Amino acid sequence: MKQFGSSSNLSSSSTLPYTSLGSGKTTSKQSSSSGSTIIDTGMYLRDWRKALRSPPSYRIGNRTIRLQVHFTWVLATLCALLLLVLYISSSPSSSLISDVPSSTSFLRNSAIVYNHTYPLTSPIISSGIYSFRIGIIADLDTNSALKKNQWGSYYLKGYLSFIPSKRSITVSWDDGEPKALQSGFSLKGRGMELSELVVFNGKLLTFDDRTGLVYEIEG
Repeated sequence: MKQFGSSSNLSSSSTLPYTSLGSGKTTSKQSSSSGSTIIDTGMYLRDWRKALRSPPSYRIGNRTIRLQVHFTWVLATLCALLLLVLYISSSPSSSLISDVPSSTSFLRNSAIVYNHTYPLTSPIISSGIYSFRIGIIADLDTNSALKKNQWGSYYLKGYLSFIPSKRSITVSWDDGEPKALQSGFSLKGRGMELSELVVFNGKLLTFDDRTGLVYEIEG
C-alpha cells in the first residue's frame, strides 16, 4: 500500500484510472479523514501479478546430521565384524581345526602320477623280429546270455610280430581256449556286449555297449 502526504499532489492525479480486479469498474482514489488518499485496487492487482510471476519458495530441512549418524552406525558395525573375525582366526580352537587335514588339502598335496606305459608289456626283440603282446575281445551281442542272470564274453591274447628286413607282419594266438569273462549286470536282458579294449593308466579296460559299465581285465 502506498500513501501520499499532501492533498495538492493528489488532486492533480485524480484522473488516473485503475481497474478493479473483481468487477471491472474504474476507481480513481479514496480519501481519508486526514486528507490523504490510499490507492488500493491497483496495488492489489500489481501484487497479484507479481505473485503469479514469482515461483513459490519452500524451505528444505538439512539432513546432514541424520546422514552422519547412519554412516557412523555402519562404520561401527563393520569395525565390530572385523574385530570378531580377527579374534576367531587367532583363537586356539581355530588353529586346532586348521591342523586337521581335509579331503581337498589331501588331494591338493598328494601327487597323482599317471601311468603312461604303452604297450603294457615291452616288445620282445629276437633275431631282428619285434614281437608285441596283443589281445582281442568278443562282442556276442544277443548271444552273450549264458544262463539266467548271467552274461559273458571271451578274451583272447596273442602276438603281433614285425620283421623290418622283410617289412612284414604276422599274428599268432596263444594255445588253448579263450579266457571266459562273465558278469551278472545287464540292461533289459542284455549285457557283456564288449566291443573294444583300451589301455588307461597302466590298466586294460573294456566297455559294455549295453549297460555302459567299464570292466578291468586282469591276467
